[in-house]
Amino acid sequence: VAVTAQLQLAVRTPGGLSLDGAMPFEVETLADGFATPLFHLDGRSGLAWWGGSLGLDRAPGVEWGNGVAQLASSAAPAGPEVALPLTLTTLGAQLAGNLAGRRFVVRAWWPWPSAPPLGLTRAQPWPHLDAQGSALVFGSRHLAVRLSLLALTDADIYDDADGGGPGGADHALSQDRASTRAVLAEDYQRGPWTATFAQSVLFDADRTDRGLVQHHHDTRTSFGVRNQLRRTLREVGGLARLEVEVGAEANVTRHALSIADAADPHEDVATTGVVASDDVSHRFDGTIWTRDLGAWSSATAHLAADVRATTGLRVDAFGTDIAVQPRGALELDLAERLVGTLDAGAYRRAPEHGDELEHPDLHPERTTRIALGVQRIADLRGSGGFGGLEVYYLDRTNLVEDDGTGRLANTGRGTTYGVRGIAGVHADHWVAVAVVVLEHSDREATPRMRTRPFEYDQPVRFDARVTRFLGAWQVGAHFELRAGLPYTRVAGALYDADRDVYRPSFGALYAERLPWQHQLDLRVDRALGTHLHAYLDLANVYDRRAAIGWDYNFNFTQRRAVAAPGILPTLGIRGEL
Repeated sequence: VAVTAQLQLAVRTPGGLSLDGAMPFEVETLADGFATPLFHLDGRSGLAWWGGSLGLDRAPGVEWGNGVAQLASSAAPAGPEVALPLTLTTLGAQLAGNLAGRRFVVRAWWPWPSAPPLGLTRAQPWPHLDAQGSALVFGSRHLAVRLSLLALTDADIYDDADGGGPGGADHALSQDRASTRAVLAEDYQRGPWTATFAQSVLFDADRTDRGLVQHHHDTRTSFGVRNQLRRTLREVGGLARLEVEVGAEANVTRHALSIADAADPHEDVATTGVVASDDVSHRFDGTIWTRDLGAWSSATAHLAADVRATTGLRVDAFGTDIAVQPRGALELDLAERLVGTLDAGAYRRAPEHGDELEHPDLHPERTTRIALGVQRIADLRGSGGFGGLEVYYLDRTNLVEDDGTGRLANTGRGTTYGVRGIAGVHADHWVAVAVVVLEHSDREATPRMRTRPFEYDQPVRFDARVTRFLGAWQVGAHFELRAGLPYTRVAGALYDADRDVYRPSFGALYAERLPWQHQLDLRVDRALGTHLHAYLDLANVYDRRAAIGWDYNFNFTQRRAVAAPGILPTLGIRGEL
């Protein structure tokens, strides 16, 4: 996951990853084909697959929907090898295993030390826990049945700095979340036919309690099925190869909500993150069901030895809304290991995030994406260079916007355009990679309003890393540079005598930017034998602590920078049996 975030240069936010100018909740993470909550990457949100999955790939193809960006992971059963690597570090521990048809990883660690919100003190550093596993429960010549499990949990508890506890202080804060997904999949292959039939169930509980009266509890139970059928044909109608696929999926989700809190944050509404302890303007108690059905069909044709084309159509039913989404891609071999690509498609997102669930009159958001790229593939058998360049454009309409009073409507629109480049070289005992993204994203709450920056618009992102192999030693360096995110300036505050609180007044929405973010990381690995390795990782070597946000006092006359983590050394040792 860390590698995917760095190579894609996603924008890291408190709510997860933002790709191609999408809100973090639009970036779905797929575990064995089913959307799974983000965890443990940035604060309370991120991903668990740090060594658990075989891979994590971007999956914007015809078969995926309800979002403009998907990150797909698969916990396929292991091969016949037996391995039990154990990693112990100064921040946590991880045990992984491959046991002839079974694969698992269990991880526990403590969050990086960070300053608590103003007026609070951290009560106790609860560990974050992840577990992931898969097993081949039945296998034959043509059929394999596998079971995959994923479980995650974390908790953060803060006390009032004046000495109160979680049960008796106006500002005490408690956050905890637990999520479990189980997937049973049947994979069938016989001659040109390949099929996958999968069933899944998800249990997810997200609970926040603040002070004496505020709480936000969302307990979700989701049932899903996903079926795919593919046939590969050769020499059909003059085509060298033709792959035809059809598929369908269904997801039914039950949301049990209990809310007495401030209004849910929205991208078009300025906020400081400071919530008055008596603000319960958003109240809801009840159960909401969502039903999403999808079907798709695609064909991939090898028009010639060096030309491949994919075209397809996905149709989704979100409640009473029917979304038709045509998509296609073209690949052309320009030279040896040099490939040109063109892909375009329409994407729809169901309004099922946060308080969108409470507005049944909303319609799906619409996005059209087109990208043109060229890629030089690395030669895995020898030394040489590799890289790629992609330009892309996204047009968004029907975006869900808040008019400032809690009323939601599909009045928004926006655009995202940019260029992403990657260049690397593998020579003898050296590996070096550099990635850069230049991007612009904007939004309009209504077609007649002022165009403004996107909340997570980060126009410049750069990442470079180099590794040197010296026998049993491995030395690496990593440098990262990013433009600061936009924010809205607090211009003053008004005193509300009825409630005895101060309410901030704001300047122009997202007209200011946080400082540039940059840091240098170093790492040294040492093999201590065939099955034992030790390493020292030194993050943020020159202790750069630029502001990544602001904390305000009660009347908004003072603010404190929420700084990026300072220098952080990590010592670890990894043994494998």
